[in-house]
Order: sequence, then structure tokens, then C-alpha cells
Amino acid sequence: MKLYYTIGEVAEMLKVNTSLLRFWETEFPQLRPSKNSHGSRTYTEKDIELVKRIYHLTKECGYTLDGAREQLKRRRKTDVVSEDMVSEDVLQNQTAATTLFPDLELQQVKDDLTKLQLQHTAAVGRLREARQQLQELKDSFVEDV
Repeated sequence: MKLYYTIGEVAEMLKVNTSLLRFWETEFPQLRPSKNSHGSRTYTEKDIELVKRIYHLTKECGYTLDGAREQLKRRRKTDVVSEDMVSEDVLQNQTAATTLFPDLELQQVKDDLTKLQLQHTAAVGRLREARQQLQELKDSFVEDV
């Protein structure tokens, strides 16, 4: 597992342009990846989780930037309450994973799970886009008739 990811790696994970990530930095004050000695952005796992939330809210749920900011504020309040419960679930899942797959490194299992979650998120986004395009085609067909 890497400690830091480049902006290009994060963009590739979500199948978005790096410019969108830089734009989100200006729109979401809580998204502030650090920069290395060369001035390049370095994203931590925590930064990536926030980017995934922003992506989900804006691209999959259709929130405006203002709406996404509000949802993140609300989510932050509930995260404080549920953090201990989530930690317990993660611990149980890690134990189950190492029991079921003793030959695999736990980190490899985590990485594979993260990749699958990102692929799922991207697939859901593509399905929503396709649904919207179909609706637009249907609407234009109805107007033509």
C-alpha cells in the first residue's frame, strides 16, 4: 500500500481529468492534498476517500456543488458518531479476509477491494449517464412526433 498517490493516479482511479480534481480543491475547502518538495500534489487515503465522496455526490447522485458541500457537512457530523462502529466492522472484515485467504497479504485484499469499489462506482456513473442520454433521446423523439 502506498502512503501517497499522485493527482494522476487519483484521476485514473475515478476516470476523471486531473483538472476536475484541481477544480474540486477550489470548491471543497476540506479537500487539501499536501504537496511534495517539487510542488506536486500528494493524496493520502483520507484525501482519496473524500474525493470518492465528492465524485459520488456530484456525478452519481446529481448534487450541485453547493448541495454536495452541504451533504459533506452533514456527513461529517454523523461520521464522528459512527467512526467506532466502522472501525469494528473493518477489523472483523480484515480478520475474515485473512482467515479465508491466508496466502494473500491483507494489504493486497484491501487494494483489490478498493479497486472493485472504484470500478463499481464508475460503472454506476456510466449507467446513470446512459440512462440520462436515453431519456434525452426519448424526449427529443416525443418532441419530433
